[in-house]
Amino acid sequence: MIAHILSTAHDGKITFALGAYGIEFRLSDIGLRIKKTLQEKNYSVRLANTENQNINAASFKKAHLGKSGMEYNIISIDSMVYLGKTLACQDIDAYANRDTAKTRDMIVGMMPPKLVQMMINISGTSHASLYDPFCGLGTTLIEAANMGILEVSGSDLSSDMVRASQDGLEEFIKTELVWQERIRAVGGTPAKDFSKLTTQVFHLDAREVAESFAKN
Repeated sequence: MIAHILSTAHDGKITFALGAYGIEFRLSDIGLRIKKTLQEKNYSVRLANTENQNINAASFKKAHLGKSGMEYNIISIDSMVYLGKTLACQDIDAYANRDTAKTRDMIVGMMPPKLVQMMINISGTSHASLYDPFCGLGTTLIEAANMGILEVSGSDLSSDMVRASQDGLEEFIKTELVWQERIRAVGGTPAKDFSKLTTQVFHLDAREVAESFAKN
């Protein structure tokens, strides 16, 4: 079935991968059989699975599977088996870039951007604003702005952390604006719009948040 889908949905060179969830398969063995079937029909084929396991995000990106849409997944749920297609994968390079671009302090704990994004997703993605009372290095503020939240604010007891958050957020926005201009220059439309984004980072003891907000 997968060989038939690949041959009818794609022309020319085919790069594909297989995944299995809830069920065990020797994926590279199955993939090689699919590859041989397609080669017999004169297709140029490359299998991204080098071992009998699901590929990771790095391999997904390296094989450009996000653009070609050629990762198919065998999914077992209860007594049913489904064939699925991967539509998107986490951009590990973007996470790393946002993480390493921040002003760092190896003594202070650093929240991974991916974890922060998950927390915001769990809380709901329709928020118009986000406030972090322990902003630290600004990871939550940066991820909120990156996800399209238009009012981003944070506070911290440490003046050093307030400055670190401000610097990190400003650098992120500056870098993103450069990319947006490049996208517009070639006739594209940026996915993010910072024209309505407002940010505020200030010094405040988290124990005084309720009182401070009531006054202001």
